[in-house]
Amino acid sequence: MDDPGVEGTGQRQFPESPARRSSQPGSVWAPARGLAKLLYSHNPFYLLSAWLVFSGLRASFDTGGQAIAIWALIGGLAGYAVLLAITACVLIRLGRVWEDIRTLVLLVLLMFVAISVSLDDALANELYRGACWLAVGLVFAIAVSEGLLRGLRVRLRLGFRLPYYLLLALFFLYPVALGSVLTSPSSAALQWGLFGFSVAAGVAALTLLPAVRRGPHYVRDNGTPWPWPWFPWTWFGLMGLAVCMRSYYLCMSLHFVGGRATIFGGYFLVPFLLAANVVLLELAIVAKNVACQRWALAAPLVLSALATVGPVDEPVYLRFLSLFSDTLGASPLYLSLTGAAVFYGFCWLRRVPTATSALSLALAGMACLDPRAVDLTDPLTFHGWPLVAIAMVQSVPLAARRDSRRALFVACLLVAAWQIEWGGTGFAGYEILSGAHLLLVAVLAVGAAFDDPFARLLRWLGAGLLLAVGIAMVVGVAQAPSGWPWWSTYAYLPMLAAIALAYGVWAGPRAVCYAVAVIHVANSLAPWLFRGYMGVRRHVAGLDQLTLGAAFFLVALAISLLKVGALERWRRWRKAG
Repeated sequence: MDDPGVEGTGQRQFPESPARRSSQPGSVWAPARGLAKLLYSHNPFYLLSAWLVFSGLRASFDTGGQAIAIWALIGGLAGYAVLLAITACVLIRLGRVWEDIRTLVLLVLLMFVAISVSLDDALANELYRGACWLAVGLVFAIAVSEGLLRGLRVRLRLGFRLPYYLLLALFFLYPVALGSVLTSPSSAALQWGLFGFSVAAGVAALTLLPAVRRGPHYVRDNGTPWPWPWFPWTWFGLMGLAVCMRSYYLCMSLHFVGGRATIFGGYFLVPFLLAANVVLLELAIVAKNVACQRWALAAPLVLSALATVGPVDEPVYLRFLSLFSDTLGASPLYLSLTGAAVFYGFCWLRRVPTATSALSLALAGMACLDPRAVDLTDPLTFHGWPLVAIAMVQSVPLAARRDSRRALFVACLLVAAWQIEWGGTGFAGYEILSGAHLLLVAVLAVGAAFDDPFARLLRWLGAGLLLAVGIAMVVGVAQAPSGWPWWSTYAYLPMLAAIALAYGVWAGPRAVCYAVAVIHVANSLAPWLFRGYMGVRRHVAGLDQLTLGAAFFLVALAISLLKVGALERWRRWRKAG
């Protein structure tokens, strides 16, 4: 997408010299002219100037030294910020060069952040003086911002202006709130306070939601050539970057543990970035931008990975990480994944496409991770309640679209949750046996409840599983749990036969289910019949021959009946009945 700040803004085009018009495409000067045109169009020299001025002032003056040094540093930064603002206002009057003006406005915002960061040392050395400097800095930032908006004749509505000033207030006043605990670097209050900056910034970012939901008409006729969402979201995008920088520098400048040691880790940024992602999602929904919605859905999983980033060989970092996990009962990784699940639940309620799958994926991660897991290399531990939550989420589209495959998936999730949480209760050593029977019930129930090709396949599979579990009991692969009544073993096969018979009448392939029922009845009676047969055999010498003869007679009779069409007549009689 072309940058809207170039077209129709009065930006002068790079003059084309006669030499260029006469040169051939392969001229050796072509790359140099291309570079010159690029520098002319995008003018990066404001950015280079700001970086050099800031670096020079920081190198020249010590913010933790005498008051004159603080005056010099802050005065230099403030003066340069005013210079940038005045330059932008002059340019808008002379030529409306909006691309250069945009760069100047963003640099003014960065100067505000630089001023707030530079005053941290003064706050640490002398609380009252540093607090005064920060309060003055906030007033200065607000005054310059208002002057810049009025000078550029840019209309920033209250719905955007209030969150902007809330974030500015956090930059300058949040360190003051930590002033009473700055002298105790090892105190939990200070360390939690440093972490809390991201949380406070996230709350401030959420105040943008009312303005987002009002849509593009809320920024119509804003005084700039930039349409929504370029205005004002470029501004707030830089503010988001500034929040991340401020969170890091707070840990470096207000937590005195020596050297470059810090408690800062990637998870410090997760609360703010999750809140910013909520704003991004709403922006994408209002704009009906499907691609942006997909980015918003992917971001929380990336943030969960960000929660594992940190100086894991740093004792200071590890101590706060341990304090964090002990206090909240879970590691940053697990809590970030929980936050992702909450975000996906919000997306699910907002009916964002693919939110159901994203929520299921986050819950699946929670089902496999130990709450104290620091990163993904820790051993997996399984939990059942997230699987129940996935089943509930997947049941909603199941109610709308009768899909036997999704129904079986939900049933398998519930079986897995049972096995993880309660499978061993009262069945010590028989977890696999109980899970197999629950899975059998799931297959039979789904096959009977639906009538599509997959459900019909499940009916055949269920009949086969009914046969398999009975044979497993007969051959001794599975046995009844110890402590069960003695008659449970004898009642098992007749029970399976009754289930197979009922299932054949109700839903299943009748011939197969009836055959399974006959086999289970025969297996249940076989021990008794065998004992009786052997008792009679001791008194009747030719019993074996008589039995085989009777069996062969029945086979011959069946063949004869088939030849005369008895089976076909029976089928016609059943159809007519």
